[in-house]
Amino acid sequence: GQLIDCTSAYVSTLDLDNNTTTVVAEYIGPEATDVERISDLGTTYNLTEEFGMTGDSLGALDDVFVIQSDDETIATEERAHMARYGAKSILEILLTVDSEPIAEVEYWESRRKREFKKEDIELAQAVARQVAVPIKNARLFQQAMHEIQEREALEQQIQESFERRGRQVRLSAQLSKDIVAATDLTDLYQRVVTPEKDQFGFYHTQLLRYEPSLDSIVLIAGYGEIGRQMLEDGHKMPMG
Repeated sequence: GQLIDCTSAYVSTLDLDNNTTTVVAEYIGPEATDVERISDLGTTYNLTEEFGMTGDSLGALDDVFVIQSDDETIATEERAHMARYGAKSILEILLTVDSEPIAEVEYWESRRKREFKKEDIELAQAVARQVAVPIKNARLFQQAMHEIQEREALEQQIQESFERRGRQVRLSAQLSKDIVAATDLTDLYQRVVTPEKDQFGFYHTQLLRYEPSLDSIVLIAGYGEIGRQMLEDGHKMPMG
């Protein structure tokens, strides 16, 4: 900001998928307005609500342009934003990667309306190009981390699926042994609900059977004290 003698300057990243821009660096000069001096660092703005723009309209702009507060052709939201902070002129430089805007650098002038000179614009562009490199690298790093997290999540799901299948196989083998060892149906039923609950961490397991004479689903086995109490109470659910 000091290089071209402006009152403040900002570097903001662009998230066109969410239609937002976030301030990641700022310079506040000694002649900035009181409102302009309030730090904007870390603030995220909605492009449409705050500036009357969308990702598509932003991408259609030139890489370098100047916004004047008295320009009646600019969006109402943009003019209101400038008025709120006292900006008279803004030199804006878009940073793009593969023709997609990823960030913007803004140089604000709040002392007076300013026509930025050619040498000022060239100097501002040179600075912006230096800013683009770390922003691009950070963007690539974030994409890589996101892909790694997605891959790790998928690997975790696969591992959990294998473990769940393993428990099912072990449970099936155990139930086969219990069926052979069971002395009566009541004993067999209980041998079924207990490992089901223990192996899979369910809060409760139970077996029910349809009784045509009652036209109801009747509880025939339940886990633990809750299951015993429900059996004593003759728990059943009428059909329909």
